[in-house]
Amino acid sequence: MVSYEKFIADIYDSSPFFGQGKARELEKFNAPYFRHLRDRPKRVLEFGSGTGMLTVPLARAGYRLDSVDISSFMHDVLSRKLQTESEAVRQNVNQIVADATTFSSSEPYQTIVMPEGILIALPSDMLQMALLRSCHRNLAEGGMILIDFFQPYYRVILGETKTDFSRFHTLEGDTYIMRVDFSNDSYTQIQHWHVTYTKIVDGNEVGSTVVDLDFRYVFYSEIKLMLEIVGFRVIELDVEFAEHRGFFLAAQKI
Repeated sequence: MVSYEKFIADIYDSSPFFGQGKARELEKFNAPYFRHLRDRPKRVLEFGSGTGMLTVPLARAGYRLDSVDISSFMHDVLSRKLQTESEAVRQNVNQIVADATTFSSSEPYQTIVMPEGILIALPSDMLQMALLRSCHRNLAEGGMILIDFFQPYYRVILGETKTDFSRFHTLEGDTYIMRVDFSNDSYTQIQHWHVTYTKIVDGNEVGSTVVDLDFRYVFYSEIKLMLEIVGFRVIELDVEFAEHRGFFLAAQKI
């Protein structure tokens, strides 16, 4: 299904097109989750915990999370972050290496959070429906899912291909040139990213790492229909999420 290389997990928070922008303004990106969780039970299921950009702030606020991610490498990054937190915060996070589409809990939750664009990281409509069915299966009646979506790269949809270059530094001080060759299949709504990270030392290229990723973008009308088919009702849509680069959605199990 989704496979993140160790390299991507380790540089995720620093990398353009991934966690870089979110890491700079984390409170703003997490605000809709906190707003909806304010009056809900503290026990939360998280699908797609990634590097813990939502996990750690929620744990600090006293929420008890079962944080599911299929990538053991992402869990390693989250574990390192938790090691710098207090014992009380660490105790609030139960890390689970598992496939969110097949995950099943013995006790239903009142709330599921799905940050980090987990749904569009599943490169087929069948997998996306499986994830939504998993949410329905793991929620109590009247339970809610909270999820954010990043919109597709529209210039790629219009032009079918595009190449972007970025230069960035990791938290450890390493410098990389990131090249992304984008291609797009409008029929399947799958956008392919061929990403080359070239490490720079003293102005010289010292090696490259190549990663290929597929994303299936969705629009609001489609995700609303998918949720209704599975058994959810949309109760909020925030199209200003991430400065209009995506949208945030809350839906209730019916």
